[in-house]
Amino acid sequence: LLKSVSSAAPPAAIYALQNWCTQLAYSQLDSVTFNCLNQTKLVSTAVCVYLMFGKKQSYMQVLALIVLIFAALLLQNGSPAPPPGVHLDATSTTGVAAILTASLLSGVAAALCQHALLTTGALELTLSMALVTFGLLTASLLVSPDGASLFQAEGLDNFAPSVAIPVCTNAAGGIFVSQVTFFS
Repeated sequence: LLKSVSSAAPPAAIYALQNWCTQLAYSQLDSVTFNCLNQTKLVSTAVCVYLMFGKKQSYMQVLALIVLIFAALLLQNGSPAPPPGVHLDATSTTGVAAILTASLLSGVAAALCQHALLTTGALELTLSMALVTFGLLTASLLVSPDGASLFQAEGLDNFAPSVAIPVCTNAAGGIFVSQVTFFS
């Protein structure tokens, strides 16, 4: 158990940083651009798994990744104009950099999770619980580096129950990606 928990700390911290980059990109990009660029995490995962494990993709998988990249580029060219008052200069660049960084971090974390599953023999559920624990700790440090505001009543005043929706869908997506990585 201790080995699986300790192997979960690096990917959990990476996933927390990825989520921060994703939130930054949400605020800086239109939805079409965000969703198209967010798909690059599949390519990132394939490259990271290859670099870490030397596992090559089949020709069909490589073809599918190439089609994914071209589809993202084609959709990007057809993205709608920004709403009035939205300037896409520096903020757009920041948003693109943030989502591409998040996609790269997603690939690295997925490969690290795969490595943890293979080397520790841990159950996926155990690793997932460790990821949640370390992810919460990392996110808490990002929100409050000294930890003081986390224990004050007003520290949680801005959180609504609806916050659980993206957290749960993100967790389900992470489990799905790890399953795809594990069985590929």
